[in-house]
Amino acid sequence: MSDVLGGGWERRDDGAWIPRSERAHLKRRLRGALDASRPHFRAERRTADGANKKGAKRGVEEVRLPPDSPSLRDACVDAWRGFGLTDPSQTRMLRRRAEQTLDIAQRQATGDALHQVTFLTFKLALHRVAARHVAGLRLQLADARVARGDERGALHEYKRALTEERAGWARTGRLEWAPAASLLNAARLTRLRAKDQADLDDAERLLRAAYGSEAAAEDPAQENATEGTRRAARHDLCVLLCQSDYRAHDAADALTSMGYRYRLSEDVLRYDLNYGVVNVPRSLKRREKAMETHGKYVKVFDRAMPAPALHHLRSVVSFSFICV
Repeated sequence: MSDVLGGGWERRDDGAWIPRSERAHLKRRLRGALDASRPHFRAERRTADGANKKGAKRGVEEVRLPPDSPSLRDACVDAWRGFGLTDPSQTRMLRRRAEQTLDIAQRQATGDALHQVTFLTFKLALHRVAARHVAGLRLQLADARVARGDERGALHEYKRALTEERAGWARTGRLEWAPAASLLNAARLTRLRAKDQADLDDAERLLRAAYGSEAAAEDPAQENATEGTRRAARHDLCVLLCQSDYRAHDAADALTSMGYRYRLSEDVLRYDLNYGVVNVPRSLKRREKAMETHGKYVKVFDRAMPAPALHHLRSVVSFSFICV
């Protein structure tokens, strides 16, 4: 992953070590991708110049390829090989990135008067897919940091990844291209470390993007897990709406769409946000005073009901109510 993202240090030919910029490293990879695809456009230019001997020779930027031509498909494949996807284990990813580049180039060609793909159109499509490719690698890095428990570093990487192609960090742009699991992790961290209403709005947008994610799983065996992630995102969205002010109707619509019939009271889910976490004082007098202040929120009674009644209550609640 670091070989693609760059950064760190690199050794020059004279043996000196110099800092390697991520941006410069990615620019070199994009230049390599364009250089690898340019011969296909040059071959088309030579064919066109040979057929039109009276016309002046055209540059590569002026060459047009039909959207369904084999030359354009080969250019997409060779471009990603030039970008660095040459390892045999990356064959599946190479084909997917080439298909994505071809799809974007073909859709952009529909706006052209001749409905053909120019080298500039191909270049723009390649840059767009490359931005999402790099953003996907950053999302993998953020997911790895979540697994290690580095929440602050993971949230930083999620923000960098989702702004890689000017997505606007959940404020603007579509995020459904990103994997559902990564969007769900980003939403949960954003909500967990939220400081104001704007952060909660970002968390809601990320949750909506997570359950609406259109990204296919890299591994077909993970498709079932992706569906579970989408449902978990909808569940988290329902909880967030239940805990938000003046969102009761939105919460009811979301819960009904998921098949729920009952929900917990607003007094349970929308408690005082200024309550916080209370440190239990050592002094008995201070402890009793703290209980008087905060006892209205929660109290615990051991063996408050018979075991059969508790078992029946658990069986009823587990099937009828949303658990938070």
